[in-house]
Amino acid sequence: MKRINLSILIFLCLLFNQIKAQESFVLVGKYDSKEDKGIAICKFDPSKNAMQRVNTYDAVSNPSYIIYDDEKSIVYVVEETASKDGGRMTSLNFDRKKGELIALNSVPTYGDHPCVLIKSPDSKYIIAGNYTGGNFSVYKLSPDGSIGKHVQTVNHKGESINEERQEGPHVHDLIFSHDGKYLLVADLGTDRVEVYSYKADDNEPFKWEESKGIKVPEGHGPRHIKFTNDGEHLIIVEELSETIGIASYDEGQLKYLETKSLKEETKREKGSAAEIQFIDGSDSFIVSNRGDVNELTLFKNDSDQQITFSAGVEWPRYFMVLPDKSKLMVAGQKSNNIVIVDVPEGDSENKTNLEVLKIDNPVFLLPLKYK
Repeated sequence: MKRINLSILIFLCLLFNQIKAQESFVLVGKYDSKEDKGIAICKFDPSKNAMQRVNTYDAVSNPSYIIYDDEKSIVYVVEETASKDGGRMTSLNFDRKKGELIALNSVPTYGDHPCVLIKSPDSKYIIAGNYTGGNFSVYKLSPDGSIGKHVQTVNHKGESINEERQEGPHVHDLIFSHDGKYLLVADLGTDRVEVYSYKADDNEPFKWEESKGIKVPEGHGPRHIKFTNDGEHLIIVEELSETIGIASYDEGQLKYLETKSLKEETKREKGSAAEIQFIDGSDSFIVSNRGDVNELTLFKNDSDQQITFSAGVEWPRYFMVLPDKSKLMVAGQKSNNIVIVDVPEGDSENKTNLEVLKIDNPVFLLPLKYK
């Protein structure tokens, strides 16, 4: 009897640990509202498609982009605000046991409305891209993970043909090449993707490589950029034209190849292309389109097939692919909710469309696994 009880106990412990391993925290960045602000800390159980808000860190404003250092358990967030010194970039410790964020330090970004940040591959620097400021700022990272000394701010110049949205430079995304030698910067305002060489030991570690960057078709407005798995092509989400651009990449050199539309030619509704996420282990990817369209498009890597589908939310600014690769978690900025939907197969309709959280103005989702 004791052996049976011991076996049951061991089985239950293993089962509990397995279930626990599947669960994760999800940090939800959102624009401030009258009732709510800051980062919502949620628990998510994918086995049940259940999400629960357990805490809030409300000492930041408009936290629209968040990254995480898993080794140090430190969260970095941009505050999409404006002042004489620009917006803010803030570092926070994450207490996994309590599900709490604890402030480390905060620094100015020297450009208004920062909307993206990234760490250098060697973890020596952290870089914030400023949308309205039209520039990006570089800080050293301290050994404890806090943000250290400001070392460089790079200002873009130029404009393009859309007088309302492209009156000047608007840095919107930052990404490093797979080998870590180059930083690529998408500028919605100038219709360009710029390339900077990276030398970690230089006083100013980023140097503009003018001949290596590209100009996308006028008025397209590059918003987000991601490399394919092999690092040989760059996918460019072009917000204003509701298209994606495809460019080749070789040792820092970009070459624009082609454009693909996110919607059918007969569709008259006006959209606004937003996020791109790859499905892990493949070159299939999904792009969201906001505005009056409110759809997502799956580009399959094994064919030229495009599958457009709805998540049933308004203004799907951000989404993420869940670990089983068959479902998405989608944030509806203007419908004030987060839902889970199926990644479509063929022309089949979504079978799952489940609202998991009501929340004001969600614009970013960051999963953090339990340890």
